[in-house]
Amino acid sequence: MSIVLLPLYSRLLSADSFGRANVALSIAAVLGSVVFVEIWTAVLRATIARHRDRAQSESTFVTSAAFCVLALPILGVTVFLSDYFLKTGLAKPTFVYGAMFAFCSLWQNYVRGLGDALYFVISGVLASLTQLAIAVAAVLGDFRDPAIMLLSPTGGYIIGWVFLEAKFRLLRNFGRLIVPRELREILSFATPLALSAAAYWALSQFSTVYVALVGGYAQSGLVSAATRYTSLLVFASAIFTAAWQESAYERSGREGREVYFENALLKYVRVSGLLGGLFLLATPLLYRVMLGSALADGAQLAPMYACAALVAGIGTFLAQIYAAEGRTLWTFLSTLFGGATSVVVLLTAYPVLGLFAAPLSLLLGQLITAALRMLFLRRVILVGFPLRDFVGVSLWVAVCAGLASARLEPLWFALLVVLGICASLLIFRRECVSTCAMFRGRRSGAGR
Repeated sequence: MSIVLLPLYSRLLSADSFGRANVALSIAAVLGSVVFVEIWTAVLRATIARHRDRAQSESTFVTSAAFCVLALPILGVTVFLSDYFLKTGLAKPTFVYGAMFAFCSLWQNYVRGLGDALYFVISGVLASLTQLAIAVAAVLGDFRDPAIMLLSPTGGYIIGWVFLEAKFRLLRNFGRLIVPRELREILSFATPLALSAAAYWALSQFSTVYVALVGGYAQSGLVSAATRYTSLLVFASAIFTAAWQESAYERSGREGREVYFENALLKYVRVSGLLGGLFLLATPLLYRVMLGSALADGAQLAPMYACAALVAGIGTFLAQIYAAEGRTLWTFLSTLFGGATSVVVLLTAYPVLGLFAAPLSLLLGQLITAALRMLFLRRVILVGFPLRDFVGVSLWVAVCAGLASARLEPLWFALLVVLGICASLLIFRRECVSTCAMFRGRRSGAGR
């Protein structure tokens, strides 16, 4: 939905307003993850593990939901303190956004853990459609307040939450008491994830806040626009990872899971490389279409951000293996080192490189994070990493990024894009053939 709404927001808001809204969203993301300790992820894992014991699953959910309610005042205090220093003027919508994101995520993950994937998907679709409807109404009404970027997703979370509550009536279980032992067990799993989320914020979003403080919200808006442009890659990665996450949890602890993890990782690396290269080749034209003139100067940052998004996708995929195996500490340590690298590079390079320091710091930080997870994966879980395929994919992506960054004449660039597409079909012919075979199989099955 982020990539769908980007053309609307970029034409509705100035660079300054766009920067303010994205800083507020960034603060809500990190404070929500830390204050609520990513408890929805722990609920998903616990519910999948206890899917045959409905009473135990409900006890886990009630304890987690009560914890979130008790944490709301802490979220409010931290949000208003942050806004006092950052002066976005969006403290109230930021608080409501953070609270509704937490509760909607908790309800969705519990339902998903129960195996009711259909209702999980429906709630997500309703939330997305509501968000789109609010954004379109803002454009038609010429509502140019940056708060719209927080109000529209908040409305979506409310609708998604109301739908799940109306269907499953989970609030009726709130008469039960919090089970301290249950809460300790949940927090022991979720706390490293919350710390990892904070470290990931330093890795991926600290630059947005830093640029706003040093260069102003207009400059931060350009950085945010380039980051959001690459959200299409993030979305594609999230679909694959979400679909695979439950399978990874179910395979955890079983014999032969190492081979399953290795095959899934190999396929992900190659498919993401194919899609990423094509996305980069389309960037010079696509960026102009997606964003308005107020944010067009961010196009020069997009290729490096796209490379960082591809590396981040691999790191996220690896993190799901650690989560399935209950080794979340390793995820936190790798993210911590990656976040520290990103912050140090940004602070060091920004006076010299200006805005280019933001995507550079993110790319180097993501590379450190993914590299450490690869090393830990081989030693801790005995899962190999397809290094040869990764190097080949990296070279392909680097060539595509170079073409996207070069300022060539339109005719020459169009020729190189055609050659690049042909090369991608040749390099990734196995993935193309298997995908075509899969669709042919579905069509023949439907014909019967």
